[in-house]
Amino acid sequence: KYILQCLESMRDQTFTHFEAILVDDGSPDSCGKICEEFAAKDSRFKVIHQANGGIGNARKNGMNIASGKYLGFVDPDDHIAKDMYEKLYKEAVRTQADIVICGYYRIEQEKFIPRTICEGNMVLTREESMKKLADGSLKSYLWNKLYRKELFEEVQLNNRNSFEDLAILHEIFHQANKIAYLYDCLYYYFINPNGVVVNLTAKKEYDHFLAWHKRKTFLQAHYPEFVELTYDAFINFGARAYWLCKYRKKMSFL
Repeated sequence: KYILQCLESMRDQTFTHFEAILVDDGSPDSCGKICEEFAAKDSRFKVIHQANGGIGNARKNGMNIASGKYLGFVDPDDHIAKDMYEKLYKEAVRTQADIVICGYYRIEQEKFIPRTICEGNMVLTREESMKKLADGSLKSYLWNKLYRKELFEEVQLNNRNSFEDLAILHEIFHQANKIAYLYDCLYYYFINPNGVVVNLTAKKEYDHFLAWHKRKTFLQAHYPEFVELTYDAFINFGARAYWLCKYRKKMSFL
């Protein structure tokens, strides 16, 4: 229902020298066919078809064949501004940042809600950005960012758990020396009523708790001064996971 708008927004980028790798992760509908038809009209688009292996596996297989110096991610029910990657790339070159982040719109019930973390552009050190990740002011999404590809070399992507972004983004930031932030809202994050995050289950909340636990453990080892900033989220999602597991019947994942 949403993927064509996503693909068109990628095709129409003002930064034209890119490759777009579309991973059909065992889609049960016509998404794979739509991707093939789109790629047949634009040589910058490549399609991988695979049995369902989870979002981490899909991202890993896409990165394995990526030839660019930088990586970006777009979820198939979202879309991006025409100048998103041009602005992110130019800022990466200008500041020599390893990661460039932009603001985004949260689209919910046809309302476009801007999400930013400051009143203007800025450049952060690794420690400054890690503090913002720890306190939640910098959201743990992979998609509103541009990364130097080598940042992912030491990161193990999770194949099956939800909230993978939250579970790994601190590791990626740990590899970066400088992180730039653009105030402009260039990514359109659509809250899909049928999406992974919206439909609450005990398994998803448990995954959410595990992701925060992984972050807390990482900070304890590398940035102990920021650990306390994660406590509210860690306790909140731990409690929610506990009560969902306790009062819902299907708990076989434990």
